[in-house]
Amino acid sequence: MKLLILFWGRTGGGARYTYELAKSICKEKNTEVYMSLSKQNEYIDRLMELEAKGFFNIDTYRNIKELLVGSVLLPVKLLRLRRYIEEQGIDMILGSMDSLWFSAIANFLPSGNVIYVSTVHDAVRHEGENQWWRNLLLELDIRAAEALIVLSNNVYNKIVQKYNVSPQRIFVSRHGHFGDGGSVGSPRMYPENRPMRLLFFGRIEKYKGLDILLKAYILLYQQGIVAKLKIYGDGSLNSEDYLLKVCKNISIINRWIKKEEIAGIFNEADLIMIPYKGGSQSGVIATAYAYGLPCVCTPVEGISYQVIEDETGVVSKSFSPDDFADAIRSLIHNKSLYEEKSLNCISCSKEKYNWENIGAETVTWLQKIRGDVIAKRLR
Repeated sequence: MKLLILFWGRTGGGARYTYELAKSICKEKNTEVYMSLSKQNEYIDRLMELEAKGFFNIDTYRNIKELLVGSVLLPVKLLRLRRYIEEQGIDMILGSMDSLWFSAIANFLPSGNVIYVSTVHDAVRHEGENQWWRNLLLELDIRAAEALIVLSNNVYNKIVQKYNVSPQRIFVSRHGHFGDGGSVGSPRMYPENRPMRLLFFGRIEKYKGLDILLKAYILLYQQGIVAKLKIYGDGSLNSEDYLLKVCKNISIINRWIKKEEIAGIFNEADLIMIPYKGGSQSGVIATAYAYGLPCVCTPVEGISYQVIEDETGVVSKSFSPDDFADAIRSLIHNKSLYEEKSLNCISCSKEKYNWENIGAETVTWLQKIRGDVIAKRLR
């Protein structure tokens, strides 16, 4: 199988996900890996060091002006990509995360010779990203693909229901961990002589429920429970400004977090806060497990699937600040429970969220789909 891994995004979880998945797939036998990447990808140097057979990298964009210019020139880029695919004899393309341009790719593939598989991270766009044209591009990408990879049962169910996609065309994979250098850390000891350090990490969006966390944190403080909360991520804090003014022992780093900073941030934390109001899966949770950090989350279907109750964290009974505060309190006040869950997080990273396992399972499924599609075309 000659596989082209395609990712034209630049930053964030998608870039790291592509790097880790590509690294694991490159180790698989009987698979020649090629890659097409954005030259502006923040992991481009690491990706270029992988043992891939070849690269077809393009300039994408860094701002609105470059996006508009790049969109006008997109047909030229796609024709060049098509020529590269034909020259290398590539027979399968795996899009590791959808982008604004992906819906056009299928129309430029060599007719009848290449199988396009798309990885769908979210079946429904998040609040703030659900403009009609974004939803349309997502739907076009899903319908153009011969098969799909999803990262949770939640996304699988939504795609089957919303887009009427055959279950046989969908592979339910997992979001691997983002541990430091791809490695897994050690279990945490309960902090005896200092306040528990709570961490909220990632882009600040409405659906991530920062207001729930801040209200819960205020309740804990009013009850005499001392903890320190750190918030790392870019995005607007205007709607939470009144809550931030009354919070004590809180630190805010409101900017884009560089990949080199992530390990230090997670190493300093004790508990990860996931107060989301929606979502399909979270790379933050997978990352937390690699550092032995239990998570506290709200009962969002896709998110609570990752936080295993009684094993790797606590799921609040509802989305109310009171219940979220109760969930945090249950770990702050229980040393044995905290250390047990931390140990389980490490085990989970080494087994369920291990990238080598995920890469091997992905290649096995891709080869099966390839065989099915070829057999269907020969009928």
